[in-house]
Amino acid sequence: MAWIESHQSLPGHPKTRRCARKLGVSIPTMVGLLHMLWYWAMDYAQDGDLTKFEHDDIADAMQWDGDADQLVSVLIDARFLDQDDNGLVIHDWFDYAGRLIEKREQNNERKRRSREKQKKSDGGHGDVTRDGNVTSKRVTGLPNQTEPNQPNQPNQEEFTPESLPPSGDDSSQDSSQEKGKGLKGKGSTKPHYSEDSPYYMMAVYFKDKVEDMARGEGLTHLTANTNLQAWANDFRLLVEKDKHSDKTLIRDVMDWVVTDSFWKSNIMSASSFRDKFPKLVIEMRNKTRGQRGRSHGTSGKAKIEVVPSVTDGPTVSDDEMEEYMKLARQMSEAPNA
Repeated sequence: MAWIESHQSLPGHPKTRRCARKLGVSIPTMVGLLHMLWYWAMDYAQDGDLTKFEHDDIADAMQWDGDADQLVSVLIDARFLDQDDNGLVIHDWFDYAGRLIEKREQNNERKRRSREKQKKSDGGHGDVTRDGNVTSKRVTGLPNQTEPNQPNQPNQEEFTPESLPPSGDDSSQDSSQEKGKGLKGKGSTKPHYSEDSPYYMMAVYFKDKVEDMARGEGLTHLTANTNLQAWANDFRLLVEKDKHSDKTLIRDVMDWVVTDSFWKSNIMSASSFRDKFPKLVIEMRNKTRGQRGRSHGTSGKAKIEVVPSVTDGPTVSDDEMEEYMKLARQMSEAPNA
């Protein structure tokens, strides 16, 4: 999923307030308009250059119903857009989306190298993988760099439950791995996982989850030194050695652990994830059951009234009650028959 930086100072910034006044809209509406522009640019103007687009195109991207020329003029005046002899560009665009674009380019280059390596090893049959694994794709929100006006295209491999091999199958490890070769004495080389390996994809997926969580807490570079090969090996051991072969469950725990107020600060690596996995499963299921119970407002048990409530039937007036009491006293004082 694609994202951009959005700072909490934006609603109160003088530039935002100036635009809102000149366009006659509220601050929340202005913030929404700006985000619509930035989201659109990530699909269709990834370099931030709007020169080739008409003002009507920009207004349509922002879903602005007013005058398009006025909108662009106000954005230029507030310096949300920069215009010079070279054209019209989004101000400081790479401060908003630069890291995402760089990551996208790195992913494209990584996949290109992987495909070339695959073709060489397969004798030109690059469409058939050595291990027969079928990798799944996800859409990050950015189209192909060379075709900015095309609909979003799949561009990043991602771990899915279906991408894992059957339990006990170690074919996901790189077939070029040669245990023990070139080593003296006991032991063997560390496993190496290709980038299309399911376990490597698990490592990348969980790393992205941890990064997103850290970013939400205002932390950056938390996983900058992550060793994805080591993480991939931990996930392989989780499946093959620890025999946790429920693939959907593994991903569910990955998704949940970074949202839990306690565990998100304790599980930030594949090794800690593997070490605590059984406990994480229990915690996740218990909390999920608790949330379901609270959503119904009860613990799920039927309410049992100890004393039935008697509210129906004819009412008795004070005068009638007094007559009943008098009759009762007379009956109690009368001699036994």
